[in-house]
Amino acid sequence: MLAFLILTYFEVVVGELVPKTFAIQIAEPMALFFARPITIFYKMTYPLNWLLSRSSRVITGLFGLKKVSEEDAALSEADFVWRYPRAFVVVKSRPQNIVI
Repeated sequence: MLAFLILTYFEVVVGELVPKTFAIQIAEPMALFFARPITIFYKMTYPLNWLLSRSSRVITGLFGLKKVSEEDAALSEADFVWRYPRAFVVVKSRPQNIVI
């Protein structure tokens, strides 16, 4: 139990609090420092991402599904209510007697 508490403590401090403090206090230098490695990683993994995305589109196309646009992919609750106001009908329930 003691080992769990010590590991949890260090995970929270080193894994969450310290990086958050760095990000808040020196945001621009951190962004500039990580921009190049992230760009390199993106360029290295782009062919695999392209292959996976294309394969997914081919397979879903066999089932007659179309490519999902970004704006239709994820609607916030507010957007959903705005587009489909009738989907949020308040149903008033009444208590029912339950016989056991």
